[in-house]
Amino acid sequence: MNSHAPVIEEDIVNRSYGPHIKDNTLVLSNEGALSLLSELMETSPTDTIAKTQHYLDKIVSTASSEDAGRINDELLAELGSLRLAHRRGQSSVTLKPFEAASLINLVREGTDVGDVEAWLPSLGIVAPEDIKVLIDTINRKKETYTSKFM
Repeated sequence: MNSHAPVIEEDIVNRSYGPHIKDNTLVLSNEGALSLLSELMETSPTDTIAKTQHYLDKIVSTASSEDAGRINDELLAELGSLRLAHRRGQSSVTLKPFEAASLINLVREGTDVGDVEAWLPSLGIVAPEDIKVLIDTINRKKETYTSKFM
């Protein structure tokens, strides 16, 4: 064991993930990454960008990079502004940017509350009815922009 390895204090219950994850860290959903890569391909294309864009084309929920950008921007803003009820009635909870991006990536038609709690244990503090609101919000927005919704 390397004695020089940094010790990272993480506390999922209190949603503290150590100094390597800051609240202002830029976080993109797959849709946001596709939109950004599409712009980069127009200005400074590389093989790596092309390969990554090709991969993202296969997994995002829309066929249009413009729509992908809109899904990312609108959902990150909408999800980040929601005040979610705490499961135990304590003060309300707001999503961390990585939680919102993860949900945008993972939620599909048929996703349920149990899926979300398994994917993101940090959301175990959110009331189940509000997790359902998150799922419905994401599905509704994705349906707005795509006919290839998964």
